[in-house]
Amino acid sequence: MRAPTNNRARNKHVLGRVIIALIAGVAAGIFFGEYANVLGPLGNAYVGMLRSTVLPFIVVSLIVNFGRLSIRQSRR
Repeated sequence: MRAPTNNRARNKHVLGRVIIALIAGVAAGIFFGEYANVLGPLGNAYVGMLRSTVLPFIVVSLIVNFGRLSIRQSRR
């Protein structure tokens, strides 16, 4: 398979994989129920990794945007 040449195409490719994995996880939970419970630690690790990347991004974005406010805007 040929690799995407630009970032937009690469992001769509990764997004597609994440959506497919999400659907597969929901389907496994619905159809296999308790048998899919062994995959719980793997799912928890994945969610933990997402949190470790998203939380710092949100904090930095808030700090940067609050720093851009003028005195008048910050009073509101």
